[in-house]
Amino acid sequence: MRILFITFLLFNLATHIFSQNYDIIYPIKENFEKNMDIYDAKQNKIAYSNLKYNSIESVNGLTKINVLIKKYDTTNNVIEQKNYNVIFSDTSLMVDIKSFAEEGFNNQKNNIEIIENNIIFPKYLSAKSKLPEANLFIKKDTKTTSNSYEIILKNRTIEENKDIEINGQIYNCVRINYNMVINFSLMSMSKSMTFEIMDYFYSNIGLIKSEMFNENGKLLTTTILRNYK
Repeated sequence: MRILFITFLLFNLATHIFSQNYDIIYPIKENFEKNMDIYDAKQNKIAYSNLKYNSIESVNGLTKINVLIKKYDTTNNVIEQKNYNVIFSDTSLMVDIKSFAEEGFNNQKNNIEIIENNIIFPKYLSAKSKLPEANLFIKKDTKTTSNSYEIILKNRTIEENKDIEINGQIYNCVRINYNMVINFSLMSMSKSMTFEIMDYFYSNIGLIKSEMFNENGKLLTTTILRNYK
């Protein structure tokens, strides 16, 4: 699912640091760019993503980063692309999740209802603290049907810092654990799915690893940093 991929890419502390500034999530660095590889449960590479900053600007006293993410298959074909804003204030960081839905529906917006509770991180991330719930609700009406899609990020908790190894290098990472619930109704069919996600963040890079599990604890996908600049 497209929104599923983007959501888990968006979204974290590690052992001897009590509190970490919120820019560990999205580093404020001009021309920042990174590539991440995506693997299935058997560690087969199934795709990769490229994240880069289009711009960093000051708007009404706030810092706004415009982010572009492209997802590629293993033959380097673009299979998905999303553009969104990350906004820093004096007290929090906000990821604008409404823009994910709006871009996907293009000229159909008149038939779409979008309600969002954006992803918020406080300025200081302290281990064992809870983060506010985030959600995105999309409803599309046609002459004959009404379809809806909802993503809920809940139980968002900052865990103790942890060392992880990537390509022979040790990173002491901020970790955020959360549940992602996806509810959708298409025609007469309704379904709900729940995933558990653990994200690992590192200073000046942001997300460097993400693990997604099903509700029974089985690993589904792993996303790992390849390189950055």
